Amino acid sequence: MHPRVEELIRTLELAPHPEGGYFRRIFESSKRTEVNGIERPTLTAIKFLIPAGIVTRWHRVDATEIWDWHEGSPLELSMFDPETRSLSRTQLDTSARGGQQAQVVPAGIWQSARSLGEYSLMDCSVSPGFVWMGFQLLEERSEVADQIRAAGARVG
Repeated sequence: MHPRVEELIRTLELAPHPEGGYFRRIFESSKRTEVNGIERPTLTAIKFLIPAGIVTRWHRVDATEIWDWHEGSPLELSMFDPETRSLSRTQLDTSARGGQQAQVVPAGIWQSARSLGEYSLMDCSVSPGFVWMGFQLLEERSEVADQIRAAGARVG
């Protein structure tokens, strides 16, 4: 593991994330809202670290997610829209192409990410706030997984 990855895990007090990589919640709004019968914060944010060789498992969240790249190598974020069956890939970094712009992942869009180098460090903000009940990992033997493969992405 890259020495900076070890340092970030230690100093930021990151823990393993179920989708892959490491994370820690850094903000949770004290304001609450109810969505689909579930009470949740209006906004949450995490630090998220993806080391080299880790491709996060395909997953989706029932709320809008905003990714901000902060440090390390560029990050490739793949998104699959199950309604249009379209696959898109975008790169987050500090180059003119990436422009350090935030990347929005709409609610319900399947996503997977990987570092294009030694590691990538991001913040991910979710609104309405993230709750585990709104998080779904892709089943590798599912119709959606087959659709993602057919669109040209690797699953598993």
